[in-house]
Amino acid sequence: FRRVFYVPGNHEMWITRNEDKRFPDSFCKLWAIVELCDALDIDIFPATVCKDVYIVPLLSWHNAQFDTADPFPDPSSEANRAAKWPIDKEQQLWRYMLRLNQAHMDKPYHGTVITFSHFAPRTSCPVWPEKEIRKTSGCPELDEQLRDARSVCHVYGHTLYRFNQVVDGVKYIHRPLLVEMAIDGSVSKDPLACVFNGESLCFDLVDI
Repeated sequence: FRRVFYVPGNHEMWITRNEDKRFPDSFCKLWAIVELCDALDIDIFPATVCKDVYIVPLLSWHNAQFDTADPFPDPSSEANRAAKWPIDKEQQLWRYMLRLNQAHMDKPYHGTVITFSHFAPRTSCPVWPEKEIRKTSGCPELDEQLRDARSVCHVYGHTLYRFNQVVDGVKYIHRPLLVEMAIDGSVSKDPLACVFNGESLCFDLVDI
């Protein structure tokens, strides 16, 4: 690939036993990942990739209000317990992540703007029906930011529930890659999804 864009997800924020001396908390690990991306020439900030086409990464964290039927944190949830935060992980963390994006919202984007995030940005994005999964799958306030950036296409992750649909003028795409290994050692991989073909938005599957 000529360029690679990236945003960290919840698994990257976990601190394992062999990392706890290096990273006092998950913010320290986040900044270490940012430094590593810079050293590897991986894009983590907005950039133009060709004439009038912009890629805008958006940091995010889950907000329990994504579960519209029961928009409150589950105190018994074990989700992401390996992450360590020095702020309230339920009420402050998702706001902090969105605040980090704010500096990029007023840029003069035009033409085709493609945003992406780890967590789902809209409650209409499908997720598995289990209660705990919905509470930790998305952040509805993220949708406001991607629209502030004038996004026409938003690619998101985490849910493992494939989706490709236009909602209120924005195309939302989730295409998790499945890699399977057979008993004989052979590997099968899902094709990549191409969302821009050089001229317009698309959804073309490309073998890898």
